[in-house]
Amino acid sequence: MAERHIACPRLVSVKESSNTMRHSLVIDPGMDKLQELLLAMAPGDEVSVARATEVSGLNQSQCDAVLEGLMRAGFMVRLNQGGYARCQLDVTRPAARTARARAS
Repeated sequence: MAERHIACPRLVSVKESSNTMRHSLVIDPGMDKLQELLLAMAPGDEVSVARATEVSGLNQSQCDAVLEGLMRAGFMVRLNQGGYARCQLDVTRPAARTARARAS
């Protein structure tokens, strides 16, 4: 019997693999639906965690984590009512910095 390299991870059992697969089959379509919702938003459009949950079928903590991550990345802002609003992205700013850096 060949020895397994020490740095290689242990093999995943069939039971663990099927649980992961079932979880993935639920999460992936939900993330796709949430992505569709978010991509359809224009700057200033608002969405609540409850609405994201309703549309995607994901649970509240998953939707909140996605929206929180988008807020931290600068794509959304959190509203006082607990919802989120899509930001206007300034796509010209990074290009201007790059142009100035090249000119220096």
